[in-house]
Amino acid sequence: MRAKIRKNPVLVKAPPAQIHPGKIFSTAADVPKNGTSTSELAFFAADGPNNGTSTARNIFCSEEIICYFCFLRLIFCLMKKILLILSLAFVCAGVQAQTYEESMRPWSDGPLTWEELTLKSSNSFKTSDLSFNWAINHETEHPYWNTLRLVRKPLVALDKSTSWHNIDKVYDYTLAYDQAIFDLNELYFRKMLNDLYSKDNKQSEDVLYSFYFNQFRVKCQEMEEETDDGMDSLAVIRRSSAIKKELAAVSYPDINEYNSLSWGLCCDMTMGVTNNMFFGELSDTFTPAIGINFGLTLGYKKHLLSTVMNSGWSTLGQDYSHNGLVWAKGDRYGHTYIGGSYGYMAYDGAFFSVIPRIGVARRDLSWTYESGNDELTDAVSTTVILAGAEFRFKFFRLVSWEVQQEHSLALRAFIARDFEQLNATSLNLSLSYCWSTR
Repeated sequence: MRAKIRKNPVLVKAPPAQIHPGKIFSTAADVPKNGTSTSELAFFAADGPNNGTSTARNIFCSEEIICYFCFLRLIFCLMKKILLILSLAFVCAGVQAQTYEESMRPWSDGPLTWEELTLKSSNSFKTSDLSFNWAINHETEHPYWNTLRLVRKPLVALDKSTSWHNIDKVYDYTLAYDQAIFDLNELYFRKMLNDLYSKDNKQSEDVLYSFYFNQFRVKCQEMEEETDDGMDSLAVIRRSSAIKKELAAVSYPDINEYNSLSWGLCCDMTMGVTNNMFFGELSDTFTPAIGINFGLTLGYKKHLLSTVMNSGWSTLGQDYSHNGLVWAKGDRYGHTYIGGSYGYMAYDGAFFSVIPRIGVARRDLSWTYESGNDELTDAVSTTVILAGAEFRFKFFRLVSWEVQQEHSLALRAFIARDFEQLNATSLNLSLSYCWSTR
């Protein structure tokens, strides 16, 4: 019996297609010297005299034309051959890949049957010669419409194309013997995976495979000797029962353990539009300011620290006096927040997440005016306390073992209150594209 590991079996390469070279047709050297022509050359000689003769000049022109068209025909033939080779290669690869998939008989399909084994006559004393594959396939699945998840799928399979059973030893206990070898493969593959995906593991996959395959081979040799290569029915039953009992005690590890986006170090980047509006007496003075926002978030587990950077522009609804200057109605003013906030991931689902936030920021209201030939800026700067929440709608998620990404639309709403010069309350709304990775 043989076993081999396939780390990422995707496609088995097909052997190169054997294409017989075609005939290369006439060149200028094929032109008849007596002025006559075959049907192949009749077209090129059609401009010559009809009496079968031609001048030296006419012969020279005909040979040039023939060489030119023969060269084009050669190129055309080569292109056809290349396309034919490529087509055959794709067909052969597809057929061979399909044949490979059909020849694999997974252990999870249940007990072996005679229909799944190739019976053949053999002068060998061997009861059977079985070939197995140990594989960890990497596949994709869509658990939700917005989620692409990479999954590992362990596989122990009998390769039916290279395995056979001696037709002279077709008994129930010899089939049980083959099944016991199959179970032994599954047992040592599970043991290897448990060590491979253990948190304390420091060995590579190749090292662990060699170790467990050698153990598997030793156990097979012991079973061959104990059961007389499957011919001792009582020994086969005894050994098969022991293997099944041990197999039931060894389960698969969780080889698809993902770090949820609410766990581990994360990085978010946001960019979008924002709208800031005042309440109370200043609502008629500072009309809603529309602008842009940027943000960066670093998080650990469910705790998030984010920057607050919003800028907007609007016009004054009425005159405003500050520092002895009058900000006139209709003048343009700027509105800026720069600060930070703390958020907690209260809910994190496949489609939505909710993050309450509190923070502090510096708010600037600026106005540009002319003084002589200069443009000067007057600003009202206050420290504000922020409180609000962020709602994210996730329209695409990539989930794997190494990194996870989310693309979402984030709606942030927070109240800003200062207790200094303005003694005012404002509401800031922002809609952003958010990219998150952990």
